[in-house]
Amino acid sequence: MVDVIVRITGLVVLAVGVLNLAHGALVTARLVAHVTRRYPHLRLDLWLPRWADARDAQAWLATWRGVLRSGDPTMAAIRTDGRIVIARHVQLMLSSQAWVMVAATMVPRLS
Repeated sequence: MVDVIVRITGLVVLAVGVLNLAHGALVTARLVAHVTRRYPHLRLDLWLPRWADARDAQAWLATWRGVLRSGDPTMAAIRTDGRIVIARHVQLMLSSQAWVMVAATMVPRLS
């Protein structure tokens, strides 16, 4: 019985993980499309930075902060979806680790 529970839990964790990856890819595609459409003047400098010194890296990070913190409703929706993906991933990691610990402590006693 424990084997069945562990296998079902493993399949559910795997399914949620795959769905979370797909949702993360969708959020990333929305972010790329929105930033490319909204900020065409930044071109590849935003995606593929060339840093000569620390000031270039700071300017690049400041640009990303400005883009991500803009008051645009589309960017707010993308940020919210990104937070959901990250929260779901953390929850999945913690819950799957908890199930592994439960199975590891119970299985040797039951067999």
